[in-house]
Amino acid sequence: MRTFPNRSFLACAAGAALLCMLGFYSFLAAAPPGRPPFEDAGIQREEMIRELREIKDLIKEQNSLLKEVLAPPHARDKTKK
Repeated sequence: MRTFPNRSFLACAAGAALLCMLGFYSFLAAAPPGRPPFEDAGIQREEMIRELREIKDLIKEQNSLLKEVLAPPHARDKTKK
């Protein structure tokens, strides 16, 4: 008689787990119809290249500012003149 409550508990737990998993299922599409989920690869590549060039310019500016701040005191006087 001890096995019956264990079996019923396991059956209820399995049913609850199944209902929880089915609760995540959706009938709606992930992407809106008529529109591709991703942009054209060429457009994405161009945007990535543009952003990388902007980052490169910002790093150059940051390096020049760091060189100016970390320069020895006698070198700073020469650059200001």
